[in-house]
Amino acid sequence: MKKTAVNLAAIATYTFLLAWCSLSPGGTSELWFAHFDKILHMGAYAAFALICAPIWWRSENTLVATFIILILLFLFGGTIELGQMLVPRREASWQDILANTLGLIIGWQASNIIKKARKMRAFIAE
Repeated sequence: MKKTAVNLAAIATYTFLLAWCSLSPGGTSELWFAHFDKILHMGAYAAFALICAPIWWRSENTLVATFIILILLFLFGGTIELGQMLVPRREASWQDILANTLGLIIGWQASNIIKKARKMRAFIAE
């Protein structure tokens, strides 16, 4: 139970930080090159999926839990994009939603690799 509480606290904190960063008045999105912000979007949402991974790992029906969590994260990202229309120097774009979605997929796949590696390590340790 303690691991779940810590994980939920991490998810809540990351959700708040991601929303705050995404909805603060922005500056330029071309930090080092054009569309650099898309890499930031992918990284942020890959990390979001990885932070949520222990929740679906502990679920009885992992596939359903994974699908529901990824849909909720997708909807969160879409809602943030819509909210950006109300923030000065921010703009919503379907490219950002696509980058968020790719980040979720990358994070989900990375979580699968991590889970398999943990199982293999536990098997070898036996």
